[in-house]
Amino acid sequence: MRKLVKKHWDTLAKPLDGMGSFETITAQIGAILGTDVIDIRKKGVLIFCADNGIVEEGVSQTGQEVTLAVAKSMARKG
Repeated sequence: MRKLVKKHWDTLAKPLDGMGSFETITAQIGAILGTDVIDIRKKGVLIFCADNGIVEEGVSQTGQEVTLAVAKSMARKG
């Protein structure tokens, strides 16, 4: 499937590999979905937030409450 998706990209009016990583990503999606016709109607974004212990190290500008506030804001689409 990757090759078929890549072949399709190469038929479009653009420089070869002109879309860079986007072409690679869509080829991967085609391989995952098992098709060279990619149609992603249901899409989503996963957002992960963490301070990974950096607050405890004392090198963060802010405390954990800021990480929490930012995560909540992102969840509200804001």
